[in-house]
Amino acid sequence: MYGRAACSVLAGRPVGTLTDRFTGWQVSAGLAALTVVGVLVVAIFTGPVPIVVGTALTVCGFAGAQAVLVSLAPDLVAADDRDTAHSLLNFMNALGGGIGPAAVAGLSGIVPVPVALAVLAALPLAGLVLSLTRRPTADRRPEPDATRGRPR
Repeated sequence: MYGRAACSVLAGRPVGTLTDRFTGWQVSAGLAALTVVGVLVVAIFTGPVPIVVGTALTVCGFAGAQAVLVSLAPDLVAADDRDTAHSLLNFMNALGGGIGPAAVAGLSGIVPVPVALAVLAALPLAGLVLSLTRRPTADRRPEPDATRGRPR
């Protein structure tokens, strides 16, 4: 949890810069790819350095994607539903952060840990595929000065 929070703080500016240059869906796809690579690094390689690097890539991809998806929510839901949408998205992000370790722990009793981690990589891979193929706003990027959501 603290690692994700630290990564979120450190990755905020680079992710913000990326979302200025690319659509949120493109950044989301890149972060999903980063997460897949991180999980596979931990699954394939042994030793402390690959585990730390793979875990850092996974955490940064997950935390960055959370920030990007939260910023996309106002473009995807009606104004009256935005608070509920943000709440549900944050709930799903917290739930998703717990599902990964639980799935690996559960699967590791049946299959070797690297196989369980490779299975886990299927989730962000599915997100990557969906980000590339099912973008609702693929052709437009919000204007930099455009106000999104309700003023706070």
